[in-house]
Amino acid sequence: MDYGPLGETAFPALSNRSWSSDGSSWSFDADLKPGKTYQILLSNNFRLANGIRLKPFLIEFQTLPE
Repeated sequence: MDYGPLGETAFPALSNRSWSSDGSSWSFDADLKPGKTYQILLSNNFRLANGIRLKPFLIEFQTLPE
């Protein structure tokens, strides 16, 4: 994972990162603030089981204001 175009300030604080037992999903806890835009860039460091790198994908979302 990496920062998106908005940079480090738009990247959420993540903790408790873990893969599922079958390796098909990844989960984490995120410390999110109200009324903020976040970006997480899934870089090509993610790979399929056969080693093929995934195409980078930007996740962007906003939290609701208080």
